[in-house]
Amino acid sequence: MFIRAAPPSDQKPYRPPPGKLSIFSNIYNDPYYWSLTKSIVGFAVGVFVARHLSEELNSADVGF
Repeated sequence: MFIRAAPPSDQKPYRPPPGKLSIFSNIYNDPYYWSLTKSIVGFAVGVFVARHLSEELNSADVGF
């Protein structure tokens, strides 16, 4: 009647072999670093878009 947790697995989590691009796989598979990376990228994209829109709006105001 009650749901029980699965017994602990003897298998170790998947770790890709070391290589040039393994750092990206490690970041993607670690929830903390993946969340941090998404936040930093989102912030950088937001700053880029805000600067671009600000320049567009300022150049459009010259005709007034």
